[in-house]
Amino acid sequence: MPFGQGSRKWYPFCMFQWVIKKRRKTRMGAQTVSGQRIFGRTMDLLSRVLDYRARNHAVIASNLSNIDTPGYKPKVLHFEEELARAAGKIAPPLRRTNRKHLPGPQPVGFGPGASPEVVETDGPPGTLDLDREMSKMAQNNILYETAVKLLAKKFEALKTVIDDRRR
Repeated sequence: MPFGQGSRKWYPFCMFQWVIKKRRKTRMGAQTVSGQRIFGRTMDLLSRVLDYRARNHAVIASNLSNIDTPGYKPKVLHFEEELARAAGKIAPPLRRTNRKHLPGPQPVGFGPGASPEVVETDGPPGTLDLDREMSKMAQNNILYETAVKLLAKKFEALKTVIDDRRR
C-alpha cells in the first residue's frame, strides 16, 4: 500500500510541524539538562556564598566606620541561617500530591538584598572591639578568596572537559 493511501492519510505539513515542535522541545530540554549538569548546585551555591561574603564585608566595614560613634549598635549577618535558606532555594521544588500533605519550605535567598540585623553587644552601646571586627573582616576575606578559588577550579575543570571534547 503506497504511503498516504488506506487507513492513514498523510499531510506533509503535519510531519513538518511535529519535527519543529520536537526539535524545539529537545533544544530547550537539552539546554536545561546540560545547564544543570555544567552549572549544577555547587556553582550556584558558590555564587551565593560570594554574594553573602561581599555583603558581609560591607556590614563589617560599616561597623568599623562607626566604631567611634556613640550609641552605635553593631550589625551582623548570620551565615549559617542564610546558607540554609540558600541551599533550600537551590533544591528542586517539592510537589504537593495531596492537599492534606504539608507544603514544602518557602526558601528565601541571600545576597545583595539581605538585610543585616542589629545585635546586642556585651558592653554599652558604641563600644566595638576593633581587634574583633578586624579579625571578622580577615576571616571573611579568607572565606571569600576560598570560594573564588573553588569557583575557579570548577571553571578550570569545565574548560578541561571542553578542550578534551574538541580533540
